Amino acid sequence: MNPSPKPHKPSGRIRKGLLYALAVLAAVAALRFSFYTESLQEHRFREKMGEFRPEETVDYHWNHQRASLQDEALDFGEFLQALQTRPEQLASEHGRVLGIGSNTFFVVKGRADRFSLGTDCIACEPVPGVRARLATDFIFGSVARDATGWFQPGDFRTTMDFNTVSAYMNGLIVKEMAACREQLAQADGFDFCGAVEVNFDESLPEEWVIIPYTITLR
Repeated sequence: MNPSPKPHKPSGRIRKGLLYALAVLAAVAALRFSFYTESLQEHRFREKMGEFRPEETVDYHWNHQRASLQDEALDFGEFLQALQTRPEQLASEHGRVLGIGSNTFFVVKGRADRFSLGTDCIACEPVPGVRARLATDFIFGSVARDATGWFQPGDFRTTMDFNTVSAYMNGLIVKEMAACREQLAQADGFDFCGAVEVNFDESLPEEWVIIPYTITLR
């Protein structure tokens, strides 16, 4: 009886060709999957961006919580006195800080019986001998946003979203102040509520910059 034939084994060249083909297919599949995953991530990101409405976020707080800023605001004279006599207590009880190395932000209020209109501000002395200017145009930075305590960096997906909120709020203030400036010429004075920034590592400014939330004419 003849022995059964042995199974045929592919030659070394054929085996190498099969391995090469499988490697190419695996690389193509991996590459295609990576492109698909990235595309899906970008799609979801665009969807999230479409859902974010900075104007709606700011408008809600502006319309529903701005009055509470007036209630919590420090009298400007008392604020200055506390800065000189008990700065640490002042910062702990009333200041807002957004991160390590950040300046401290406060909400203050006061009155101005004498004032003058500048091109981009209202100059006044909330306390006799202390100069201040309420910004009414070209408002930049995040002082108005950060002093409110309404928003925290962790509330937003990206730093860009957080900064967009600040830019929109600044624009809202400029718009309201433009209307207010038109009426100031007929006013005897005004009361204000606004935000200030303090760097405790530096000396107090010779002129305070206040970002106004409200101005009430008298």
